[in-house]
Amino acid sequence: MAVYLTIHACTTTDNSRYLKVVGTRRVPSTGGKYLMPDTVTPYVLQYQLKRNLRPFTREDILQLPTGQSGVYVLWRKTGTEGRNECLYVGESTTCVRRRLLQHYSNAQNDGLHSQLRMFRSIVQFSVEFTENAQETVLLETELIREWKPKTNLKMNPDKS
Repeated sequence: MAVYLTIHACTTTDNSRYLKVVGTRRVPSTGGKYLMPDTVTPYVLQYQLKRNLRPFTREDILQLPTGQSGVYVLWRKTGTEGRNECLYVGESTTCVRRRLLQHYSNAQNDGLHSQLRMFRSIVQFSVEFTENAQETVLLETELIREWKPKTNLKMNPDKS
């Protein structure tokens, strides 16, 4: 069974680029339904989040649009061939910008707070905006399962 994807390259107002799957369909002989119409696959999102890194500074956070829900990832540079370690995956169903500013000023998670305090100069972040709260929560859960960040308390039973 083959799946055909229609992918458009898009640009946001701050000139960051992303890919959006605008349509999917199965081969007609299978009689299958559409897979994920008008959404982006988790694989594409993971790729985008790893590629669209910004320094974790107040100035860069303030450039984000207000009032948009989405998922954000905090990364730490490891120094090995430009690789990054995922420190934290978070979501905001109201305003990603406000949530990142809260992390910048004072993280409530002790593990994350100590990581940010020690490695502030080499921490980066990436953001993926979503259409609704349900999509935000599902994407966050998927990313936590995939990357298993050390400082996430959610879905990490030995930390809670």
